[in-house]
Amino acid sequence: MYKKNNLSKFEEAIEDIKVIIRARYPILYIISDEKEHEIIKLLYSMCKEGTYGKKYQKDMYMWDISRGITMPNIDGKNIYSKTISEESKDPLLAFDWIQENNKDKDSIYILSEFHHYLEEPSIQRKLRLFSEITANNERKMIILLSTKNDGMSGNGKMIPTELENIVNIYDWPYPDEKHITKFLSKDIIPSLNLSLEDAGIEKMSFDREEMKLIVNSCKGMTLSQIDHATSKSIIIHKTLLPKTIAIEKKQIIKKSDLCDYIEPSESLEDIGGLANLKRWLKSRKNILSEEAFDFGCNVPNGVLFLGPWGSGKSSAAKAIINDWQIPGLRIDASKIYDMYVGSSERKINSILKLAESISPCIIWFDEIENLFAGSESSNSDGGTSSRVLGIISTWMSEHEGTVFNIFTANDISNSPSKLFRKGRLDEIFIIDLPVEEERKEIFYIHIKKRLERQGKIDIVDNIDINLLSKKSINFSGAEIEAAVNTAFILAYNDDKRDIKTEDIQKACKETIPLSCTKREEIKRMREWQKGRAISASDYICEEIQDIKEFYNLGQKNLDI
Repeated sequence: MYKKNNLSKFEEAIEDIKVIIRARYPILYIISDEKEHEIIKLLYSMCKEGTYGKKYQKDMYMWDISRGITMPNIDGKNIYSKTISEESKDPLLAFDWIQENNKDKDSIYILSEFHHYLEEPSIQRKLRLFSEITANNERKMIILLSTKNDGMSGNGKMIPTELENIVNIYDWPYPDEKHITKFLSKDIIPSLNLSLEDAGIEKMSFDREEMKLIVNSCKGMTLSQIDHATSKSIIIHKTLLPKTIAIEKKQIIKKSDLCDYIEPSESLEDIGGLANLKRWLKSRKNILSEEAFDFGCNVPNGVLFLGPWGSGKSSAAKAIINDWQIPGLRIDASKIYDMYVGSSERKINSILKLAESISPCIIWFDEIENLFAGSESSNSDGGTSSRVLGIISTWMSEHEGTVFNIFTANDISNSPSKLFRKGRLDEIFIIDLPVEEERKEIFYIHIKKRLERQGKIDIVDNIDINLLSKKSINFSGAEIEAAVNTAFILAYNDDKRDIKTEDIQKACKETIPLSCTKREEIKRMREWQKGRAISASDYICEEIQDIKEFYNLGQKNLDI
């Protein structure tokens, strides 16, 4: 295959298919999320123009179960077709018609949703015979056309094993920036402007920057989805608003059930401590621009956050998505792995291609150790984890577009190291338990946030933050937040009175930090992390108390 830098992804796809046709591949399987008519219009134009000039024009026929063999005629956006053979509605008889007719003509036959019949032995035999006859003396080609969500057999494979040697699979791309810009400029905006003009409303016009925002909001959608999303924006706002279009994209991603679309409310200011990480993130945010790239800066690849449970890894990931103001996708291992062979690999490939199509964006691999739990041994899951790992690691080195990867994990000492080397990730950060100075920030943030809801922000000055910070050693950020919440519940149930330092002290006293019960495990994790990662904090972490020390020292000191 060859690429031309000035072509859109759709145009590149047509050039790829021209090469496949000229190489005399007998059967091509195109899987796409685009509506069928969009692909058919492009293939029709290709046949009319010829695969290598007018001399190589081809006749194009279509088949589906409801109409049988038809010969389409396309006029603008409309596809007209008339059934040639009623008998050809039967898939087996359709093959008979294909083999008996147009023997001396270059012909392409598009079979829609034909994957439903690929498991049938008689259909497999017909396809093999077609492949052999075409390879010898005929100039015919079959294109199987299916949607990505409906192109798989029950075992998660796109084609049966019996047909793997004769069927060439082509994954149709999402429209890229070039194609979206062309589609909006030549089709969508002129059409919508006509509707606005008929309604007596001023036409739309956009400058370069406005157009870029609209195009970015459309990334990751098919042409028909862009059509619907832009129409909705016109109905609501009488213009194209990127935010409204992006809401439609969120719904599309949610319906895919492959990953979660993250809309966090947290900001980096809502997280206490982690000063070193915040400085690093600010410096990387500044280079997410064409200007920085032209200057010579590489686009940042991603980070790995390591640390104990509840230390703030997830909050940091959400805050980055919010602070950088680009779409965020969260991958959960439970949605990736499937009982069917090959299905897990297909899902991760779909997610990664989706991420590229909506770039710039962030992918958050949550609790990464669960995703690769069986990657070191093929016996545990038949090698699925190893294959998923291979797909992700290769993609991280070769993917197109601006995609920033965030990995969060408690412990990766038993995880494969190749994923986390320099080049694939920019840095590995340890997000450890907050020290005294950081706990002050965390207490203040969570108390202030709740008092703002009451409209009593001044009360925060009455809380002894210094005392609480000293007496909550080894508490995680999540445990501090839980203690503050418990204290507010106590004050609410006590005649809705104002919160006091004593309320939070009481909640802390009733809390046994997880770090105390997991002391040995955290010490082992810290030992492994030495020299392998840098601290997200400016402070040296505190020693973990064991349960006995916690009761003898910590809880005694919490007494009022």
